[in-house]
Amino acid sequence: MSEQTFPLSPTDSLGHVLSVGTRVRIESVASCVHDLPLEDQDHLCSLVGQVREIVQIDSYGFVWFAVDHAERSEDFCLFPREVVLDSPPSEGSNPTFQRTATRPLN
Repeated sequence: MSEQTFPLSPTDSLGHVLSVGTRVRIESVASCVHDLPLEDQDHLCSLVGQVREIVQIDSYGFVWFAVDHAERSEDFCLFPREVVLDSPPSEGSNPTFQRTATRPLN
């Protein structure tokens, strides 16, 4: 992993700009699960793939989330590159189609 410079750029894994209130899909929790009890690791790993609203971006550039959707608490943080902007399907697009593979098909 390359050395980080702070503050981190407020951009997701695809380069989209993030801000408080932005809804994102969690792609990884690798930065925050090490050294945690197994139960907490399992809980955080279960959040991968879920959509969450960013409740805070701290002075270092980490994006903060609430574990409970109903709360606006700052329960855990991730690197911005560990999330991707979740946007509703554009008008005229097929809402049932979702890209599932990121590698070229052979």
